[in-house]
Amino acid sequence: MLTRDGIVKSYCRDAVESMDSVGAMGALHAMANRQASEDVWEALTIPTMVIAGSDDGLAPIEKSRRFSVLPINGTLEEINGTVHMPILEAPEKIVNALAKFIHNIRRNQ
Repeated sequence: MLTRDGIVKSYCRDAVESMDSVGAMGALHAMANRQASEDVWEALTIPTMVIAGSDDGLAPIEKSRRFSVLPINGTLEEINGTVHMPILEAPEKIVNALAKFIHNIRRNQ
């Protein structure tokens, strides 16, 4: 569910298999029980960017779209053709999105 890319799947599988089981269980427990953070995002007045995979089944793009507009200066970068790990699936698109985001912030200061 994280990716369709075979290399990324292998990387993730290797990472999970090398994890300490107690640490992995703690991380999964923390993710499953974390509180919603919409109120924190709504209070932000700094530029923010949500990066999301267009085909993400774990965090659907519609949810990312709603989340990205919570801050006053929020923006969304949808990475087409990626699932839940766009930073690994399309690193060049991530670099370009971040560079554009930073350039826009500097231009608007």
